[in-house]
Amino acid sequence: MTADRELAVRERAYALWRQEGCLEGRALDHWFRAEAEIAFDPPAQAPDGEAVAAASSVRKTAVRRALSRQPAKN
Repeated sequence: MTADRELAVRERAYALWRQEGCLEGRALDHWFRAEAEIAFDPPAQAPDGEAVAAASSVRKTAVRRALSRQPAKN
């Protein structure tokens, strides 16, 4: 992960933590959700087809992981 991407994920995870009322014990949940959201940001330059396919697979896995960790809504 590049330093810029890590900073973006860190900032988004912090924002998620604040949105949920600063609850402790959810750091990994917030981190994975932030990673999944950031993964959907389009790249600055269009990569080749193979890179796109690999990135798509990683994004799908990250989203599934993040969604499976979200608390159930009542």
